[in-house]
Amino acid sequence: MRSARLILALTVACLLVSPMAQAQQMKIGLSGLIETVSATVPANGATAVFTAPTGVKPDTGFFVVTQICVEDRGGVDITGSTLGLIPLDDDCQTFHPGLALPTGETLTATDTDGGTSQAIVLTGVRMKK
Repeated sequence: MRSARLILALTVACLLVSPMAQAQQMKIGLSGLIETVSATVPANGATAVFTAPTGVKPDTGFFVVTQICVEDRGGVDITGSTLGLIPLDDDCQTFHPGLALPTGETLTATDTDGGTSQAIVLTGVRMKK
């Protein structure tokens, strides 16, 4: 019984002093500068579509993607430099309330069907916390 109490006490102590993972929190309503960029994805190629602003600290601001549109969802993959593949359910994917990008994150569009070049349009909000 005594060892069970000791184990419980040690477990609680470890939880209290362990660093907790923190997620960035924001209000649901987005306000800031709306930005739209477009690019052409070459056939059998890839292109950088957008790079989130660098030098922006998480406690002062960030960029939130609200929509990505492609000509043919099945023919283009969108990947983030640290986020990896960003799944698109439709030719125009809207993210509610948005997809917060890490500072310096680069989104790249890659042609996956070897067809013709395709247009891509990305819209988002440059926010201040």
